[in-house]
Amino acid sequence: MEKINLFMTVGTGLGSKVGATESLAHGLLTSIMDVSPDFIVFCGSKDSIKTVDSIKDQYFKKNNKKLEEYNFVQLNDINNLSNCFETIENELLKYDSTDIIKCNYTSGTKTMSVALALCATLYKKDLVLVSGTRDETNLVCQGTEEHMRQNLFRVYDKLTLDKVKELFNNNRFESAKTFLDEIKILENKKIYSDLIEFYNRWDKFNHEEVASVDFSKESSKNFPEMKPQIQNNLKALNIINLKEKIEGNKTKNEHKLRCYYVLADILNNADRRAIEGKYDDAIARLYRSLELIAQIKLKIGYQLKTSNIEIEKVEKYCTDAQYINRLKQKNIHGKVKLGLKESFKLLNMMGNDLGNEFEKSEKKIKNILKLRNKSILAHGLEHRSKKEYLEFWEIVLNLAKFLYPDIEKLMEETKFPKFDSD
Repeated sequence: MEKINLFMTVGTGLGSKVGATESLAHGLLTSIMDVSPDFIVFCGSKDSIKTVDSIKDQYFKKNNKKLEEYNFVQLNDINNLSNCFETIENELLKYDSTDIIKCNYTSGTKTMSVALALCATLYKKDLVLVSGTRDETNLVCQGTEEHMRQNLFRVYDKLTLDKVKELFNNNRFESAKTFLDEIKILENKKIYSDLIEFYNRWDKFNHEEVASVDFSKESSKNFPEMKPQIQNNLKALNIINLKEKIEGNKTKNEHKLRCYYVLADILNNADRRAIEGKYDDAIARLYRSLELIAQIKLKIGYQLKTSNIEIEKVEKYCTDAQYINRLKQKNIHGKVKLGLKESFKLLNMMGNDLGNEFEKSEKKIKNILKLRNKSILAHGLEHRSKKEYLEFWEIVLNLAKFLYPDIEKLMEETKFPKFDSD
């Protein structure tokens, strides 16, 4: 069964009026009687103890039993917000997270009240106070007290939306969706949901599914700080999603830049994984990027596919009979298939500059690929480091620029947008 714990800041009731302490205690007792807590935590200075004593006396007179289920937490510097907040927070965190906690900030110094209100807001606890008609000393007159609950949903929603934006900026889209669901009132909540889902699917390379999300240029106007980048992304996505139209044995209408946009997208995905500290994931994507660089050059420059190399086409550009013979020996089940290093070797043997550029860095690449093969996401059990990732990134980006000099421009267009940091 849930327990109700009531946290209360307690002042001294000091003032010119006789009986100020008793009057203050009477008001606080109103809150206690209304809440009916299982346990009370009084927070105040050592001088506040007499107010607590008055509450206990009045409680006994009203209920004919002692108030025993309570604790007094002394605040040593009642005008120091950090000190008050930390003391109250430490006490609050001692209680079971399943318990109901209500925080009454009616009494005490302004600093004490603010500290308790901040704790209630940050930990999403009910915030209450005692209101009523006040006398010339600003004390609530006995008999006019009213227990009031403060509605903090707008504050919670604002804090939660800030968290959603932070998670989005860190590419934690699933968590962002979960927090978004907690928001009670948010104009254009669905558009936020669509935005998150749009990039969540894109981050998983589900390009076709991304296009099915109800998100468009019109939606981007709701995010003015991100609008230019979103529109760049929509343009890039349209190109990435262009499909080859098959007519007989020929292909038509494939956008000439599509393959380069796909490469830029994979490079950005690698960068996002690295920012998250997932270097094994990032290096795996760089490895795929390196494969794709060779595949693009072979396809566009020579109409060759690494999954089925046509020897007669190679012979048009390569006169090395020994190499051609080695290629023919790779024929398995009627197909010659080439891996990453063999693809770049083929380019080099056909006199292509990209193959030559790869060869210049081949020693470094071999060392990196050995490390990659030992990665837990490849064939081993080791974890790769940031240093290894950055070294590989530099090589792959250089080859990508060698393949397509404006690759960084396409990377900018496929880079995910960010909310402005407050």
